[in-house]
Amino acid sequence: MRKPNAAPAPVSAAWGWRALRTPEALAERLAAGFAPGEKVLVLGTGEFMHPSTLLGAALERHGVDVVVQSTTRSPILTWGAVSHALRFPDNYGEGVANYLYNVAPGQYQHVLLCHETAPNDALHALARQLGARLFHYHLEDDVEEVPVC
Repeated sequence: MRKPNAAPAPVSAAWGWRALRTPEALAERLAAGFAPGEKVLVLGTGEFMHPSTLLGAALERHGVDVVVQSTTRSPILTWGAVSHALRFPDNYGEGVANYLYNVAPGQYQHVLLCHETAPNDALHALARQLGARLFHYHLEDDVEEVPVC
């Protein structure tokens, strides 16, 4: 029986209800490869936002001009503040269209696409479209850069 006010059980062995460590070593390595003034987008997939936000914050501490954003399953119209929309297959294999708003191909010099799912055709297609690099998070300190094919 769970004690009152106890933390809920983890969602999975890899991710769940716990504090995540910032990927400082990864951020330091990546930041060394960016020229001053280059714009970098750190893109999380769906609700897999917290690790990508931590990576973006770490890159910013290394002087990188970074924006953090996420894909979504929510369709909206392009008008007003929403000037660009990409529609693409989801990387979770649920058959639900996913979207990315206000990011046009070529807008950023570097796009880092962070995901928790195994690399698949949907991720590779999105990475190619955005000129992105893929980062598969096995755990927060076990991040694999996946070659885009």
